[in-house]
Amino acid sequence: MTALRSRQVLGPAGFIAADVLLRDGSIVGIEPHGSIDGAEDLGDLVIAPGFVDLQINGAFGHDFTTDPSSMWEVAARLPEHGVTAFCPTIITAPEGVIGAALDALADRPTDFMGAEPLGLHLEGPLLSRHRRGAHPEEHLRSSVGTEPWHPPSVRIVTVAPEVAGSDRIADLAGRGIVVSIGHTDTDAAGAAAAFAAGASHVTHLFSAMRPMLHREPGPVGVALADPRVSVSLIVDGIHVAPETIAVTHAAVGSDRFVPITDAVAALGMPPGTHELGAQEVTSDGSMVTLADGTLAGSALSMPESVANLVAFAGVGLADSLRSHSTVPADVVGTDDRGRVEVGRRADLVVLDGTNVVRTLIAGRIAYEG
Repeated sequence: MTALRSRQVLGPAGFIAADVLLRDGSIVGIEPHGSIDGAEDLGDLVIAPGFVDLQINGAFGHDFTTDPSSMWEVAARLPEHGVTAFCPTIITAPEGVIGAALDALADRPTDFMGAEPLGLHLEGPLLSRHRRGAHPEEHLRSSVGTEPWHPPSVRIVTVAPEVAGSDRIADLAGRGIVVSIGHTDTDAAGAAAAFAAGASHVTHLFSAMRPMLHREPGPVGVALADPRVSVSLIVDGIHVAPETIAVTHAAVGSDRFVPITDAVAALGMPPGTHELGAQEVTSDGSMVTLADGTLAGSALSMPESVANLVAFAGVGLADSLRSHSTVPADVVGTDDRGRVEVGRRADLVVLDGTNVVRTLIAGRIAYEG
C-alpha cells in the first residue's frame, strides 16, 4: 500500500488538498489532506492523471513504422515525459507493415514496465493524395483489407472520407474503432457524411486538410460545430499558430480538445536526421521536416504541450492537464484511467509546475527525476 499527500491533487472540479491511497495498481482512497498516517508528503507538487498521447510515431531515435517492435523500447522511456498510455502510430507504408505492427503489439515483453500501448493508431493508407503531407504517395491506397482490425489492437484509424467512403467508415466504427478524419480534401458535406457514418474524431485539425472559409467551412468548420466530434491538435505553435489554438479551444471547450505530440524519432534526441517510415526527416530540435520543407511530425513532448496550451489558450493548468489525460482516455474509451478517482488505475504523474518529477504506472514508480 502507498499513500501520497499533496495540496494540489487534480480532482473533477480542480485542485484539492488530499491524501491519495494506492493498492494493487489502483486508487483505492482519496482522503482529507493529512488523514493517512505515513503518507509521503509531496507538499505543493501536483498529482495528476498520467498523460495519454493518441498520436506518436516514435521517439528516442526509434520509428514505429520502420521498426514496429521498437514501440516497447519507446514505451519504457515515455514515463520520463509523464506519459502512461499511448497509441503507437503507423503511417502510410508498404503492405505488410500493419501486420508486423500488430504482431509487435501482441509480443509484449516479459515483466514490461512502461507506458501502456492502448492499440495502434493507423494513420493511412486511405488518405488524400492532395493532402498527404509527409505520407509517401506511392503507398497511398483507395482500398485496404481490414479483417484483423479490431480494438484493442487497433484503436484509431485516420481516413480521408472521400477515399474510404461512408460504408468503410461505418464498418470500422461498428467494430468499436475510433474513426478519425484527416489528410483530407473533402468539403463540408463530405465531412458531415463521415460523421453521420460514425467518424467521431479529427486528426491534427487544420493540418493537411481543406481549409475553413467563410462560405465553405470544410471539415474544420463542420468538426468545430458538431458536439459529437473531438479534435486533436499539435500544440507546438509550429503546425498551428498559437492564436488558432486559442480559438479552437474556445470553440470546442476542454471536453473535445485533444493535444497530441505527433512526435517522431527526433523526440528526446539532439538535432539531426531520423527516419519516418522510409523517409529521412531533419530536426532542428523543435521543427521536423522532409527535405522539401514539408512538416513531418514533431519533436514535441507532452510536458511541453501542457505548458504551451496554458500559454497559447490562456487556460488554467488544471484544464490543460485534463486535456492531456482525461479527454484522450475518454476519446478511445479507456474508462479505467485518465482520472484521479477511486477505482481508476494508479497511472499518475507528479509535477513541479509542468516538469515531471515522478511517473507511476499501476502504482509502481516508472520514472523518478
